Amino acid sequence: MNARKTSEHIRIGAGSFVSGELFVFAHGGDIEVGRDCFIDRDARIWSAASIKISDQVVIGPGVNIFDNLTHPLSAAQRHAQIRSIFTVGHPAEINLDERPVSIGRGAQIGAGSIILRGVEIGENIVVPPGSIVTKSLLGGS
Repeated sequence: MNARKTSEHIRIGAGSFVSGELFVFAHGGDIEVGRDCFIDRDARIWSAASIKISDQVVIGPGVNIFDNLTHPLSAAQRHAQIRSIFTVGHPAEINLDERPVSIGRGAQIGAGSIILRGVEIGENIVVPPGSIVTKSLLGGS
């Protein structure tokens, strides 16, 4: 899905297979999927800033990756967002406290995991199924 109404904000590299949902918000968002990636069914990748998935990444079923809060925390602002979505579409101006997400080459994100805003996953890192990742995982040196 693309609330930005232009295809330039979702890019998928050669040899990649996407069975999940890629979504960019109307006010911003950019998703780049590298080459030879696999994004399994029911995965949800929502961007209001930037999500970069490097080459040869495997993302399991039911994974959620968000570079934003998805909705305002204030009840009044949240209700205004929902009213906008239901009547005229996603708002073109909204603050969802966005922070870019990046996933390094060869990483594997296990089924049902959640990757939250501001997280960087390093090369060849394996995120176990069902994980909630709130801080970067860069591996040892």
